[in-house]
Amino acid sequence: MKKNQNTKKLIIGIAIFALILTGTNALFTTAVDIFGSASASAEFSIEFITATTTDSEKATAIIDETSKKLNISSNLSAPGDEVTINYVMKNTGTLSATVDDVTIENNSNVDLIVEINDLDTIQGTVLTTGQEKTGSIVIKWDINSTNQNPDDATFNVGIDFSQTVN
Repeated sequence: MKKNQNTKKLIIGIAIFALILTGTNALFTTAVDIFGSASASAEFSIEFITATTTDSEKATAIIDETSKKLNISSNLSAPGDEVTINYVMKNTGTLSATVDDVTIENNSNVDLIVEINDLDTIQGTVLTTGQEKTGSIVIKWDINSTNQNPDDATFNVGIDFSQTVN
């Protein structure tokens, strides 16, 4: 009988101990729910930020509304005449970008030669965020032209760029 009583006491003691552990665990355990969202965005973009001409009577350069093109008009006076347009392009994105090319678009005036100085050193240039690159464009009236009254030239210069892949 004593053995049965000891067994009962042991079982009751274990049950009480289990209840105490469960209660203690409930006191120290807290459920934490975390709600929220996260987002990330990045872009790569190279834009013209300035364009100036060495002679405003011979040419104008206007940055278009996208800042990706220069709208250029020139009015040279005689064969051999020339004007230079200096520009600055800048990486305005949040990622590095590579200048693939600077292009001349829609120059239909065969009497005018349009050159982008040092194009080979501009192509492939990697611009980090906020970095700038300067360049210049020279417009020349072909010295061998026999046309004494060529039309004014109007054309665009654009930037081709891509995301830099590391």
